[in-house]
Amino acid sequence: MARTPVRIKRPIEASLSNTGTAPAVSVVIPTRNRPRQVARAVRSALAQTLSDLEILVVDDASTDDVGAVLAPLADPRVRVLRHDQRRGACAARNTGIAAARGRFVALLDDDDEWLPAKLAAQVERFAAAAPEVGLVYCGVEVVSEATGEVQRRSLPNGTPLAYADLLRSTGFGASAALVRRECFAAVGGFDETLAGAQDRDMWLRIAKRHRLDYVPDALVRWYIHGEQITADLGVKITARRQLLHKYADDLRRHPAALARLLLSLGMMYGAAARPAPAAWCFVRAIRRSPRDPVPYRHLARLLSSRAGYRTWVREAGFENVGGISLYY
Repeated sequence: MARTPVRIKRPIEASLSNTGTAPAVSVVIPTRNRPRQVARAVRSALAQTLSDLEILVVDDASTDDVGAVLAPLADPRVRVLRHDQRRGACAARNTGIAAARGRFVALLDDDDEWLPAKLAAQVERFAAAAPEVGLVYCGVEVVSEATGEVQRRSLPNGTPLAYADLLRSTGFGASAALVRRECFAAVGGFDETLAGAQDRDMWLRIAKRHRLDYVPDALVRWYIHGEQITADLGVKITARRQLLHKYADDLRRHPAALARLLLSLGMMYGAAARPAPAAWCFVRAIRRSPRDPVPYRHLARLLSSRAGYRTWVREAGFENVGGISLYY
């Protein structure tokens, strides 16, 4: 049975001094008030072909009884940790990482699930990789929660992502990553001050110190249901502004990446019917990357018709899954 929730307050660095037999992988699942989804996520972790793992479900002050929800799974590898007050998904991840005993930490969002070979494939990739590799990611299937249908597959290919690549785009979500546990001690925990893009921020900090590698298969199912941060336009605007501020110095040295972030922020402003900051973003993007025609096209559409631009960008500017727009 799932064990009784415990409460811990330990820095991430403290977990590295654990002794005794440790599992190969610690799975960290933050959750709040998603009983059906978290049970699905835990089942997918228990179904991994790599069975040498522990599963740390961090309950961020849910109003339901997470321990009771998971009790029918009846597996001693599952532990439930609980926050007495709501602190957010990043704080829950940090709590789980601090309690982790495994050589590797796998992050699994409570509304996602893994295919059975996910962890085994990533651990095998680590075994074949250079020692400076600190993170291995994989591809994902984007799935409509409403219908269960796979909308698309996003597969890594070519050269593993590096720091400059991650400045330009998120690259992959939290559920696709397997991380050497000592990486978190080196770079610190997830930034709890960010409104969003916390996973991207973490990958950037890891990529500054370590190389990344990947498994080329789609081994994560990312369910789109409209309640995740990616679908919250206001939060995504705040998060993008925070990311631009936090990495301002590095972005000045990577003008194409800065232009890409400004373009996407401008599109978000346009979708939110805020034409003035949208135009400001497009102009700045043009200045940073004057040969890129895309910001010019967005600016021209916006200046032609503000209302028309809002309608167009909401319909054509962002990925849509089952009627839900995803703001990257």
